Amino acid sequence: MIKTLYVKHFQSLREVGIVLGRLTVVVGSTNVGKSALMRAVKAMVENRRGESFMFDGSADCQVSIDVGVDTVTWFKPLKKSAIFYLGGGSAGQPMRQVPQDMAIDVLGFPESVGCSFSLG
Repeated sequence: MIKTLYVKHFQSLREVGIVLGRLTVVVGSTNVGKSALMRAVKAMVENRRGESFMFDGSADCQVSIDVGVDTVTWFKPLKKSAIFYLGGGSAGQPMRQVPQDMAIDVLGFPESVGCSFSLG
């Protein structure tokens, strides 16, 4: 289960951290970033390319998911490929994608689903 979500410089989200429970409902006015939170997680899981999703004028963006036993961070610099870090930020082990066993066992994405999301 995802315990915390941290998003920095993604679409309209300058810097947001959320502690999640078994059921977390995100509510708010139009255009405050509710859907951007889901798109940030989707971008991380799908290792999205490009820069169109980055906050205007940012040199990078970041999405971190803490599942209690480990943290996965997706760091996407401007005009470069994204890097994943396991174990908390840039101090963790760098890699080019989330290992399949991490995606399945820790993040809870079943292999058959292919790590997809629905924004409804």
